[in-house]
Amino acid sequence: MIPGAISGKGGWVKQAVGLFLIALISASSARAAKLDATSWTLRDASGAALDLAGDNNIDSGSLLDAETASVRCVIDLGTATTVHRLFLTATAQPLDGQSTDPELGGSRMFHIRLWSSSTPEPQGAPVAEWDARSVTGREIRVSANFRFQPVARRYLVVELDRGTWGNPWNLGEVEVYGWSGD
Repeated sequence: MIPGAISGKGGWVKQAVGLFLIALISASSARAAKLDATSWTLRDASGAALDLAGDNNIDSGSLLDAETASVRCVIDLGTATTVHRLFLTATAQPLDGQSTDPELGGSRMFHIRLWSSSTPEPQGAPVAEWDARSVTGREIRVSANFRFQPVARRYLVVELDRGTWGNPWNLGEVEVYGWSGD
Protein backbone atom coordinates (compact mmCIF):
# COMPACT_ATOMS: atom_id res chain seq x y z
CA MET A 1 0.00 0.00 0.00
CA ILE A 2 1.18 3.53 -0.74
CA PRO A 3 2.08 5.41 2.48
CA GLY A 4 -0.67 7.93 3.37
CA ALA A 5 -3.14 6.37 0.90
CA ILE A 6 -6.79 5.91 1.77
CA SER A 7 -7.25 2.37 3.03
CA GLY A 8 -9.82 0.04 1.62
CA LYS A 9 -10.50 -1.38 -1.80
CA GLY A 10 -9.33 1.09 -4.47
CA GLY A 11 -8.40 3.67 -1.81
CA TRP A 12 -5.16 4.78 -3.47
CA VAL A 13 -7.00 5.15 -6.79
CA LYS A 14 -9.59 7.42 -5.16
CA GLN A 15 -6.81 9.50 -3.63
CA ALA A 16 -4.98 9.77 -6.97
CA VAL A 17 -8.18 10.83 -8.75
CA GLY A 18 -8.90 13.37 -6.01
CA LEU A 19 -5.41 14.86 -6.30
CA PHE A 20 -5.73 14.99 -10.09
CA LEU A 21 -9.06 16.89 -9.82
CA ILE A 22 -7.58 19.35 -7.32
CA ALA A 23 -4.63 19.97 -9.67
CA LEU A 24 -6.99 20.42 -12.63
CA ILE A 25 -9.20 22.93 -10.78
CA SER A 26 -6.13 24.80 -9.54
CA ALA A 27 -4.68 25.01 -13.06
CA SER A 28 -7.98 26.37 -14.46
CA SER A 29 -8.30 28.91 -11.64
CA ALA A 30 -4.70 30.02 -12.12
CA ARG A 31 -5.44 30.86 -15.77
CA ALA A 32 -8.35 33.13 -14.88
CA ALA A 33 -7.27 36.79 -14.98
CA LYS A 34 -8.15 40.17 -16.43
CA LEU A 35 -7.93 39.82 -20.19
CA ASP A 36 -5.58 42.25 -21.90
CA ALA A 37 -7.73 44.97 -23.48
CA THR A 38 -5.73 44.64 -26.71
CA SER A 39 -7.07 41.08 -27.10
CA TRP A 40 -10.72 42.18 -27.46
CA THR A 41 -12.73 44.94 -29.14
CA LEU A 42 -15.67 46.84 -27.70
CA ARG A 43 -18.32 47.99 -30.21
CA ASP A 44 -21.68 49.71 -30.08
CA ALA A 45 -24.79 48.02 -31.50
CA SER A 46 -24.06 49.39 -34.99
CA GLY A 47 -20.55 47.86 -34.98
CA ALA A 48 -18.54 51.07 -34.44
CA ALA A 49 -15.46 50.55 -32.23
CA LEU A 50 -15.52 52.11 -28.74
CA ASP A 51 -11.75 52.33 -28.20
CA LEU A 52 -11.87 54.72 -25.26
CA ALA A 53 -13.80 52.36 -22.98
CA GLY A 54 -10.94 49.85 -22.85
CA ASP A 55 -8.01 52.22 -22.42
CA ASN A 56 -7.71 52.04 -18.60
CA ASN A 57 -8.24 55.80 -18.33
CA ILE A 58 -11.13 56.78 -16.05
CA ASP A 59 -11.33 60.19 -17.75
CA SER A 60 -12.19 58.83 -21.19
CA GLY A 61 -15.06 56.70 -22.39
CA SER A 62 -18.01 56.55 -24.74
CA LEU A 63 -21.63 57.66 -24.66
CA LEU A 64 -23.95 54.95 -25.93
CA ASP A 65 -27.35 55.99 -27.18
CA ALA A 66 -30.15 54.50 -29.25
CA GLU A 67 -33.66 55.26 -30.39
CA THR A 68 -34.91 52.35 -28.29
CA ALA A 69 -35.30 51.87 -24.54
CA SER A 70 -32.26 49.55 -24.49
CA VAL A 71 -28.65 50.44 -25.21
CA ARG A 72 -26.27 47.69 -26.22
CA CYS A 73 -22.54 47.13 -26.55
CA VAL A 74 -20.74 44.10 -27.93
CA ILE A 75 -17.42 42.72 -26.72
CA ASP A 76 -15.69 40.84 -29.54
CA LEU A 77 -13.15 38.53 -27.91
CA GLY A 78 -11.67 37.55 -31.31
CA THR A 79 -11.94 33.81 -30.64
CA ALA A 80 -13.87 31.60 -28.25
CA THR A 81 -12.81 32.72 -24.78
CA THR A 82 -14.00 31.58 -21.38
CA VAL A 83 -15.28 34.53 -19.36
CA HIS A 84 -16.59 34.61 -15.78
CA ARG A 85 -16.52 38.27 -14.74
CA LEU A 86 -17.28 41.67 -16.26
CA PHE A 87 -16.55 45.04 -14.67
CA LEU A 88 -18.20 48.22 -15.97
CA THR A 89 -17.79 51.76 -14.76
CA ALA A 90 -18.54 55.31 -15.84
CA THR A 91 -16.00 58.07 -16.40
CA ALA A 92 -14.94 60.27 -13.49
CA GLN A 93 -16.73 63.27 -15.05
CA PRO A 94 -19.69 63.50 -17.47
CA LEU A 95 -18.67 63.11 -21.13
CA ASP A 96 -21.14 65.69 -22.48
CA GLY A 97 -21.06 68.84 -20.38
CA GLN A 98 -23.48 70.56 -22.79
CA SER A 99 -26.20 67.91 -22.56
CA THR A 100 -29.82 69.03 -22.44
CA ASP A 101 -31.07 65.58 -21.38
CA PRO A 102 -33.22 65.64 -18.23
CA GLU A 103 -31.35 65.39 -14.93
CA LEU A 104 -31.58 61.95 -13.34
CA GLY A 105 -32.41 63.04 -9.80
CA GLY A 106 -31.68 60.56 -7.06
CA SER A 107 -30.38 57.09 -7.59
CA ARG A 108 -32.04 55.01 -10.33
CA MET A 109 -32.05 51.28 -10.97
CA PHE A 110 -31.29 50.01 -14.46
CA HIS A 111 -31.59 46.42 -15.68
CA ILE A 112 -28.54 44.91 -17.39
CA ARG A 113 -28.52 41.67 -19.39
CA LEU A 114 -25.52 39.68 -20.62
CA TRP A 115 -25.48 37.17 -23.45
CA SER A 116 -22.60 35.02 -24.69
CA SER A 117 -22.92 34.30 -28.36
CA SER A 118 -21.17 33.07 -31.49
CA THR A 119 -22.48 36.18 -33.32
CA PRO A 120 -22.65 39.87 -32.34
CA GLU A 121 -26.42 39.52 -31.84
CA PRO A 122 -27.90 38.08 -28.63
CA GLN A 123 -29.01 34.47 -28.98
CA GLY A 124 -31.30 32.62 -26.61
CA ALA A 125 -31.71 33.52 -22.96
CA PRO A 126 -29.19 35.82 -21.23
CA VAL A 127 -26.47 34.06 -19.23
CA ALA A 128 -26.91 36.65 -16.48
CA GLU A 129 -29.11 39.60 -15.52
CA TRP A 130 -28.63 42.26 -12.85
CA ASP A 131 -30.16 45.43 -11.54
CA ALA A 132 -27.54 48.17 -11.18
CA ARG A 133 -27.83 51.54 -9.51
CA SER A 134 -26.88 54.69 -11.41
CA VAL A 135 -25.54 57.90 -9.91
CA THR A 136 -27.27 61.20 -10.60
CA GLY A 137 -26.59 63.37 -13.62
CA ARG A 138 -27.63 63.73 -17.25
CA GLU A 139 -25.88 60.51 -18.26
CA ILE A 140 -26.62 57.00 -17.01
CA ARG A 141 -23.51 56.26 -14.96
CA VAL A 142 -23.34 52.65 -13.77
CA SER A 143 -20.44 51.00 -11.94
CA ALA A 144 -20.83 47.29 -11.39
CA ASN A 145 -18.77 44.16 -10.92
CA PHE A 146 -20.64 41.17 -12.38
CA ARG A 147 -19.62 37.58 -11.64
CA PHE A 148 -21.33 34.65 -13.37
CA GLN A 149 -20.83 31.00 -14.30
CA PRO A 150 -18.02 30.69 -16.90
CA VAL A 151 -19.18 30.87 -20.51
CA ALA A 152 -17.09 30.22 -23.63
CA ARG A 153 -18.07 32.16 -26.74
CA ARG A 154 -16.56 34.79 -29.03
CA TYR A 155 -19.01 37.60 -28.26
CA LEU A 156 -20.42 39.08 -25.09
CA VAL A 157 -23.47 41.29 -25.60
CA VAL A 158 -24.25 43.72 -22.78
CA GLU A 159 -27.60 45.51 -22.81
CA LEU A 160 -28.72 48.25 -20.45
CA ASP A 161 -32.48 48.78 -20.28
CA ARG A 162 -33.13 52.50 -19.74
CA GLY A 163 -36.88 52.13 -19.44
CA THR A 164 -38.52 55.51 -20.12
CA TRP A 165 -35.26 57.44 -19.62
CA GLY A 166 -33.69 58.42 -22.94
CA ASN A 167 -30.41 59.54 -21.39
CA PRO A 168 -27.21 58.11 -22.90
CA TRP A 169 -25.16 55.44 -21.12
CA ASN A 170 -21.74 56.70 -19.97
CA LEU A 171 -19.38 53.76 -20.44
CA GLY A 172 -15.99 54.72 -19.04
CA GLU A 173 -14.19 51.43 -18.58
CA VAL A 174 -14.81 47.77 -19.31
CA GLU A 175 -12.73 44.95 -17.90
CA VAL A 176 -13.23 41.31 -18.93
CA TYR A 177 -11.95 38.42 -16.79
CA GLY A 178 -11.43 34.83 -17.88
CA TRP A 179 -8.97 32.78 -19.93
CA SER A 180 -8.39 31.99 -23.61
CA GLY A 181 -10.04 28.94 -25.08
CA ASP A 182 -13.01 26.97 -23.88
